[in-house]
Amino acid sequence: MTALALSVPSAALAVLDLADRIHKRRRAKELIDQARQLAAQQVTVCLLSRDRSVELAGLAPDALLDLLAEDTLTT
Repeated sequence: MTALALSVPSAALAVLDLADRIHKRRRAKELIDQARQLAAQQVTVCLLSRDRSVELAGLAPDALLDLLAEDTLTT
C-alpha cells in the first residue's frame, strides 16, 4: 500500500509533464508554420542562441523544443 501511495505523486507529475509538452509542441508547430508562410514570401526566421543560429522553418516541433531545452540548461 505504501508503494502505491508513493507512486501516485510521480505518476501525477508525469501526466503534468506530458500535458505541458503537448501544449508546448502545439505552440512550436504554430511558430514553425508561421515561419514557413513567411519563407514563402522570401522572409527567413532564425532562432539565435549563443553558439548557433537555426532556421525555424526547417525544424520539426520536437526539434525546436529540444533546442530550447538545451539553451535553457546552458544559461
